[in-house]
Amino acid sequence: MTVKAKVTVLLVLFFSTILITGCQTIKGVAQGASEGIKKDWQAITGADEKMREVLW
Repeated sequence: MTVKAKVTVLLVLFFSTILITGCQTIKGVAQGASEGIKKDWQAITGADEKMREVLW
C-alpha cells in the first residue's frame, strides 16, 4: 500500500468512528431531553394544582 492509500484508509476509519459515536450521542441526548420534559410537565402540573388550592 502506498502512503496515500494508508492515510485515506485511516481517515475513513477515523471519521466512521466519529459518526457512529455521534449517532449514539444524539440518541442519548434526545432520550434524556424527553425524560426531562416529562419531569418538567409533572412539576408544572403539581404547581398548577397547588396554585388552584391556594388561590381558588
